[in-house]
Amino acid sequence: MLPGQAGRRLGLDLVMTGSALLEISAEVDDPLLKRWRGVVDDLRSGHFSITPSLAALTLVSESAERAVIFLAHDDHLVALGAFGFAAPSGLGLALATRRLVLPTAAAPCFRSVLHEGRMRLTHFDSGDLPPVLAARIGRPRRPEGVLLPVPGGDGVLAVIYADNGALATPIAAPETLEKALTEVGRVFEGAEPPGP
Repeated sequence: MLPGQAGRRLGLDLVMTGSALLEISAEVDDPLLKRWRGVVDDLRSGHFSITPSLAALTLVSESAERAVIFLAHDDHLVALGAFGFAAPSGLGLALATRRLVLPTAAAPCFRSVLHEGRMRLTHFDSGDLPPVLAARIGRPRRPEGVLLPVPGGDGVLAVIYADNGALATPIAAPETLEKALTEVGRVFEGAEPPGP
């Protein structure tokens, strides 16, 4: 499948899943849901080359100020991409997390997301994050964050850490975001999306 075809397929499959999130009518007043719908519409147009990590980060970027996606391996996680800025240095997270590898044994929060396949809320000040990750990204203004799984047919493909960086507001609708990421994982694993 060509990259443009993957983007077109992702958009069509997401819209056709029957998910309440993705079947948003034009009359909905929630700006976040409208932005997510805009992402889906852009993907459906077929004008974008897309990878699973880019699709996942695109959805997360509509809810969070910064995020890092980690590709799951048997005993470790590898930083694959990021957006936002490290605090207080202002260094881009993509650069700050470059070549970052987290052994799952040293990352219990990540390990639980990998095994359970469910979202987990984190608190920066409670030591939830591995020290090497915490040092590279810096403390967000609001210490709450979220770990989001990107599930596939054979388990969790990736885990995304997200927070709101310099903003004083919490991440919007993490539970709904988790559902959208589940659809992204299904599409890229080739699984059939659920019916309406």
